[in-house]
Amino acid sequence: MVDEHGASRGRGGGQDDGLALDLGSAAGGPDVESLRTVLVALAANALIAVAKSVAAVITTSASLTAEAAHSWADAGDQVF
Repeated sequence: MVDEHGASRGRGGGQDDGLALDLGSAAGGPDVESLRTVLVALAANALIAVAKSVAAVITTSASLTAEAAHSWADAGDQVF
C-alpha cells in the first residue's frame, strides 16, 4: 500500500507500521524487568504499610496512623 506521499506502507519488506507491541525478549526483556520492579516496589510499600499499621495500633499514635495511611496510599499507587 502506498500513502498520499508515495511512501510504501504495510507489513511486507520488513516495514514497521508502528502497530507492533514490543514485549521484550523471552529472557527478561525490558517489560519483564519493569513489571518486576513495580512488583518489588509494591511488596516493599505494602510491607512498610503493615509495619506502620501494627506500630500505630500498638502505640495508639495519631502521627504513626497518618504515616500508615500514607504508606497504604503509596502501595495503592503502585497498582496504577
